[in-house]
Amino acid sequence: MENAMTIHLNENKFMTPADVHAYLKFILGFPEYYGGNLAALSDCLGDVNTPVKIVVIRSSKPKANYWFDKICNVLQRGADQNPNIEVEIQR
Repeated sequence: MENAMTIHLNENKFMTPADVHAYLKFILGFPEYYGGNLAALSDCLGDVNTPVKIVVIRSSKPKANYWFDKICNVLQRGADQNPNIEVEIQR
């Protein structure tokens, strides 16, 4: 994706789902009323209108965070539905 802003989302840098939501809200410029949950994330990804590449770096720990899996799934669905979003998952 040419001229896309690249965002790195490293699973090891986030302790809670709220941390990830706060980061994505800030970096993607989600509105103040962003709810900080999976449904709100899905909704706001649909509104992204500039090219963005989200590089997700998964933990090498044997027991990864189940909540991070859910966030990754929403990001991937967002990329499937919005041509302005590309998601790359690295393990």
